[in-house]
Amino acid sequence: MADGLAAAPAPAVSAEAKVPEPSPPPAAPELPASLAPAESHAEQEAAAAPAEAAQVQPERSMLGELREKPEPKPEPKAEAKPEPKAEAAPTPAEPVVWEYTVPETVKLDDDGRKRVNGILEAFVANPRDKANQQALVDYHVEQMAALAQQTADFNRNFWSETRKAWRERIKSDEQLGGSGFKTTQAAIKRMMDLLVKPEHEAEWEEFIEVSGAGDHPALHRLLHNAARFFDEPRRSAPNPQPPADIGRPPGRGRLRDRYTSM
Repeated sequence: MADGLAAAPAPAVSAEAKVPEPSPPPAAPELPASLAPAESHAEQEAAAAPAEAAQVQPERSMLGELREKPEPKPEPKAEAKPEPKAEAAPTPAEPVVWEYTVPETVKLDDDGRKRVNGILEAFVANPRDKANQQALVDYHVEQMAALAQQTADFNRNFWSETRKAWRERIKSDEQLGGSGFKTTQAAIKRMMDLLVKPEHEAEWEEFIEVSGAGDHPALHRLLHNAARFFDEPRRSAPNPQPPADIGRPPGRGRLRDRYTSM
């Protein structure tokens, strides 16, 4: 019968007609873990091999640990140093005005003040410098020596002026000076020669020169009065008393004394 039936002709498909795309097959449903296919025996052994190897690894012996070299410690990283801050330009210092006073007995002119100011400025700039320290000491010693010399000169001049004033008083004195000055000086010299013994001349010289008494009017007047006492003749005492045997005959007393002695 198949042979007698002629095959039906396929319908003609136009060129413009599109053939529909086949739809994707439906996703297979996920099976539960109990129904999932088991892994193969080889895969199970490969997964269990690292675990078994970690368990059977022998521990390091104590001597082996001693032989082990310690792992080098990592070098500490150098800390980055902060960059130095730019210093501000120093403000110029104001010039120092040195103000000080000196006693009236110390002479300090403009040149001396300049020298003192220079020494002070050098010391303040560098007080640890031995040269600056020594400059202060040297200037102090120099000024002390100058003050001592100034004091000695003042005392010497004052003493000289004092003795000069005493000599002027002698020359202007009515009794010691004036027109009879040379006569007075001669009388005073005669008294020194009379009253000062040769063995005491050194002491007398020291007395009149060191003390300045050789120029004092009081000592000149004392010696002048002594010269007048020695030079003037002695006068009889006024209203002398009469002797006790006045008015008696002479020899009477002698006769009585002769009988009394017998």
